[in-house]
Amino acid sequence: MNNRSKISELIGVVSHYLKEELRPELDGRHAFLALVASNLLDSLARETVSGDEAALREHARLRQLLGVDGDIDELNAELCRRINRGELNENSQDLMAHLTATTLDRLAIEQPAYEAFRRERGL
Repeated sequence: MNNRSKISELIGVVSHYLKEELRPELDGRHAFLALVASNLLDSLARETVSGDEAALREHARLRQLLGVDGDIDELNAELCRRINRGELNENSQDLMAHLTATTLDRLAIEQPAYEAFRRERGL
């Protein structure tokens, strides 16, 4: 088990405690906030394990799509400029494939139970 997996597992233990043990003992606002905190920790655990890989895939797609190199923030800024200038739009299959893949990677980390995500991934 690598260090990121250990961190993710520890985060999961805290999330489980908040959601399954503490929240049922709380009422109203505090129960809601315990659930929010648990969901945030779950997202953080997934980001810890999968976030770097998703960012590497996004970076590679951006370099290929734009034909230039740079860090991911620079490339996303360039992508926005090209979209604003009309050089890339919804008719660009490469752009739409990139946006779809990036969105699905983010959903896998932030909202894996989202119905459209589950349907798209065949879950």
